[in-house]
Amino acid sequence: MSTAIYSHIDTELGYEVPDDTVIDITENITGIRIIADNKIIDAETLTWEEYELEPEEGYEEYYDPDFKGKRITLGEISRQLRKRRIKGVIYVWVEDPLIGVIYQHGNYDPKEWVKHGITKGYA
Repeated sequence: MSTAIYSHIDTELGYEVPDDTVIDITENITGIRIIADNKIIDAETLTWEEYELEPEEGYEEYYDPDFKGKRITLGEISRQLRKRRIKGVIYVWVEDPLIGVIYQHGNYDPKEWVKHGITKGYA
């Protein structure tokens, strides 16, 4: 299992990306944008896995036990959208303030995720 953005930043465009690539909006990722069927899909309408965060050493005073981490895989995004009968190509932008990766699904056969582009900061 790899985490989005940093694990794929040095790969070439068109590089096949595993379905189990994790998008964890708790770890540096400040934005996720999903486009499918020429519509923007609200990422909050997807089912995300919530998990308990551990306090980082030296930052215990800022730890909020009520705040949960949230993550989802690229494969789970495509499965959930297909269940909604969304067809066609899916684009997922995953961004932090300095860099971003654009993933694409469904443009090739067999249907797979590929790295479609990179951004320098917010796209």
